[in-house]
Amino acid sequence: WVLRYWNDSLKGGLKYTRTDPGRDALEDYVNVDYAGNINTIKSLSGFVSTLFGTAITWKANQQSIVALSTTQAEYIALVERVNEAIWLKGVSLTKHIDIHLHFVRDMIETKEIVVEKVASEENSADMCT
Repeated sequence: WVLRYWNDSLKGGLKYTRTDPGRDALEDYVNVDYAGNINTIKSLSGFVSTLFGTAITWKANQQSIVALSTTQAEYIALVERVNEAIWLKGVSLTKHIDIHLHFVRDMIETKEIVVEKVASEENSADMCT
């Protein structure tokens, strides 16, 4: 049964093709379930990274601290996602960057990332939370 499954799965795969030349190849989606854990009151962050519209990484994890607002929970998730997005883009972070919470602002100002609001029905990370 296992060998038959492996043989059949070899016929499938993910296809990475650029369909919209004006759009970045790598896109990230982030969503947060604010205070979703009823025991710890910690928020759940969900992430999906796509390359040419095809998912390449995804993750849902509980945030390490209790966020005091939805804004703080979203910001914590965004910082985590920007760190991984930079890693995915192959950008080297050999120097220390300003304080943790100002990291995103610096990335936006230098145009390393673009942060946009995405409606739930179009947010791939929505399924994680």
